[in-house]
This record gives sequence, C-alpha cells and structure tokens, in this order.
Amino acid sequence: MKTHSQFIFLLFYFSSIYSVAQIPDFTFGPRIGFGISNFSKLPSKTGNTFALQIGLVACKKVKGNFAIEFCPQVATYGSRIYGVEQNGTTRSSAPMLYTFHDDLRIGTVEFPFLAKYSLRVEKIYLNAFAGPQICVSMFGEHSRTYDDQNYNSDHGFSGYSIKDLYDKNYAAVFGIGSEKKIGNGFLGIDVRMQYPLTASGDIELSKFYVASYTLGIAWTQ
Repeated sequence: MKTHSQFIFLLFYFSSIYSVAQIPDFTFGPRIGFGISNFSKLPSKTGNTFALQIGLVACKKVKGNFAIEFCPQVATYGSRIYGVEQNGTTRSSAPMLYTFHDDLRIGTVEFPFLAKYSLRVEKIYLNAFAGPQICVSMFGEHSRTYDDQNYNSDHGFSGYSIKDLYDKNYAAVFGIGSEKKIGNGFLGIDVRMQYPLTASGDIELSKFYVASYTLGIAWTQ
C-alpha cells in the first residue's frame, strides 16, 4: 500500500514539473468572446440575447502551475423582457390587452483580474480560472415592440436611452479553457461565465443584474 502511495506521489510530482517547465512566463494577445446574456431580477419574464466581448489577454506565471491574468475588454450584453399592457376597454367593458417585448442592450468596459491554474496534458494546456471583475457602463438602449402591428405603429419605440445605468458595478468571472502551441504563439479556447455581484442599473424602477455565458477564442504570444 505504501509503495502504491509513493508511486502516485512521484507520478504527480514529475507530471507537475513537466507541466510547469512548459508554461510560458508571460503571454499577451487579443481575445473575442460571443454567447448569450440575460438581465435578471426584473419583475417580468426575461429571455436570453446575444453577448459579445472584444479585448486583450495578458497572462503572467507567478509560481508553479499558477498565473494571474488581466483581460481588459469592451462588451455588449442584452436581454428580452415580455409583458402585457392594458390600454382602454372594449364595448363590453372588458380590458384591452396588448402583449409586447422589450429589447434591452448595454455596452460596458470591463476589467477582469483572474487567478489561473494550468496543467499540460500531451500537447494541450488545460486551464481553470476565476476572479473579480470591474464593469464600467458606456451606454444602454431600450426598445419596445407590440405584437399588434397597428398598436405598435403608435406606441412602439426603439433606441431609447436607459438613463438609470450605474457608473460602475462588479461581477465574478470563472470558467475553463485550453491552449495549444501553434508556431510561435498559443491558440486558446475558453468557456466563461460572468455572475453579477451588484446591479448594473434600473429599468422602470427595478434593478437589473447582467449575467453572461461566452465562448472565447484568443491568440497569445
């Protein structure tokens, strides 16, 4: 039993040494991420819409298999809200109801600070990362479309500014990924989740929180 334990220890030890020796001290390059986002904690039903992130990745090895990663980026996130509006009554005094959906979109500048763990398996690095993120709001847009086309032509709107955006909010970021050395650089793929810690703003007197799930592609050297 002792021999087996020693063998397992030595296997992990030499595997770790081999992995560490191959991890670059510093890499830097562009990253693009795309996926879905949603505005949560609103009183109405919400749906997912498109999310996009464009930025840079700077990764510095600190010790062993561990590194720190700074990923400044600009991003846009959206959500769809479904609702019903009452306006007037029929001849029989029944309420006239009009279903609609709101399309919401915000733009942000984000600064994720991530702790990263990497392990080399064959010719691929497997990564896990997590950390806090500071988000600075740039713009917000609000559009409404009614299902009744005649009613929509009079009451629908698009491109309205979301005025009650907070200047700054915070989120937690975590995910997994992989990298492979190609030529003199590394091609990386990651799956990233952004979980809101504070609200991004107010819509019709309700706070909203922005969550996203993205697939990212990076090229670093």
